[in-house]
Amino acid sequence: MVKQAVPIQPMEDDGGAEIPLQPMEDPTPEQVEAPEGGCDPMRSPHWSKLLAGPVDPWRKEPTPEQVIEEPTRRGAMLDLVLTNKEGLVGDVKLKGSLGCSDHEMVEFRILRTARRAHSKLTTLDFRRADFGLFRDLLGRIPWDKALEGRGAQDSWLIFKGHLLQAQERCIPAKRKSSKNTKSPPWMNKEVLGKVKQKKEAYRGWKQGQVAWEEYRETVRAARDQVRKAKALNRN
Repeated sequence: MVKQAVPIQPMEDDGGAEIPLQPMEDPTPEQVEAPEGGCDPMRSPHWSKLLAGPVDPWRKEPTPEQVIEEPTRRGAMLDLVLTNKEGLVGDVKLKGSLGCSDHEMVEFRILRTARRAHSKLTTLDFRRADFGLFRDLLGRIPWDKALEGRGAQDSWLIFKGHLLQAQERCIPAKRKSSKNTKSPPWMNKEVLGKVKQKKEAYRGWKQGQVAWEEYRETVRAARDQVRKAKALNRN
């Protein structure tokens, strides 16, 4: 191993004395040598510190994990798949190059089961309501005596309280379906129809049954319908 000492001339005249620096060591062969066909940045100490070093105490995110273990370009590992959760990414495979690219295609799976969203919103089910009992309950209340000497605000609060009590007994509640809760307020039948036509046109174009110009016009019509519906909803 070769050690060097670099002399530095001081800024102030000190009788021509030279101040040697600390000896500098040459980099190790592992840091210099690269695989045949190109450089491998994953063997650099900077990459190892980034991917395997300690977590910054000021950050809450865990250190990302690199899941590719094979070279992706001429013996060098130049493509990365990073994950911050162990076991989230798996079945990593190299599928050869695509077209004129000299990089390997990387295929992997996200090992996570999809969760179905359940709506917590409820609404009144008027189809199962007992309106006969509802009218009977409100008819039993002596309104003249209940509202005597009351102002408008107090009278409204008394009426509202009796109304909600009768509603709770006579009109059951039901949970909204997830399908309905996901639909934006501007989504109407016209927009749904245009979106459906766009999907059918795309499927036909992929199969060679629809010309590109026809598919493009269908996409434009669907986009214009969506913009129009959003504008009307904002107004």
